[in-house]
Amino acid sequence: MIKLIKPIKVSRICKIFNLKFYGKDRNIIGLGSITNPKQNILCFSNFENKKKNKIIIQKNKNIYSYSTIIVNKNPRLIFCKILNYLLKKNKIESFKKKNDIHKTVKISNDSLVGENIKIEKNCIIEPGAKIFSNVTIKKNTIVRSGAIVGCYGFGFERDQRKKITKFPQFGSVFINENVLIGNNTCIVISTFDKTIIGENTKIDNLVHVAHNVKIGKNCIITAKCQIAGSVEIGNNVWLSPSSTIKNKIKLADNVFVGIGSVVIFDVKKNQRVFGNPAQPLIK
Repeated sequence: MIKLIKPIKVSRICKIFNLKFYGKDRNIIGLGSITNPKQNILCFSNFENKKKNKIIIQKNKNIYSYSTIIVNKNPRLIFCKILNYLLKKNKIESFKKKNDIHKTVKISNDSLVGENIKIEKNCIIEPGAKIFSNVTIKKNTIVRSGAIVGCYGFGFERDQRKKITKFPQFGSVFINENVLIGNNTCIVISTFDKTIIGENTKIDNLVHVAHNVKIGKNCIITAKCQIAGSVEIGNNVWLSPSSTIKNKIKLADNVFVGIGSVVIFDVKKNQRVFGNPAQPLIK
């Protein structure tokens, strides 16, 4: 969640952006995802919601009165514009914490470590690795040379005139214990919450893990895999070389994805999928 330095009324934002709202004129205290449990945060959705005490930008007026609804044909776009406006006006609260790096951690002189970093005992950060801001790395994890953890993601939205608007990102990366991050692999911060790598998961070289991805325990992610934004991967999943997972796809536990496969549909527990588009083998 992004906190505002000072709350701002829904009516004020709607006046600036020529929007209509329905429901209570709440004080916006911050911005975040619609799953965030806090009240009075501004979020967006492409669907009607029954969330309580939120300020939701969505396409249609909601018949429910649980939250304040701002109506716009492109919720994500107007959310981006509001977020950029608040940034420009310096209305977003920034924070810095002193880095907490255990004395047993081995960090090469040729690597980079940013701000708001926590690294637990017995981790290794190899030469040329870069740990950007807002990253937690649990014990016994190895980050190989050239890997980038916590970098800024690729988030944009187009308006009706095809003009591109940037979607700023404020999240973090959480890497559990006994994880391996391969050479030249890139793990992107989340938009608001956390990009998560589960315990004992091993990630090969040249892998891209986009924003908001959640990877479970004991997974094997082999070379040149591409995992798009907001993908959820269960435990004990195997992604073969050069496989691609479309954004917002869910892979359940024990899934196997064949070499070069392109996954565009959710995959159920214990399934083995192959091809483009990836499909289960017919026995």
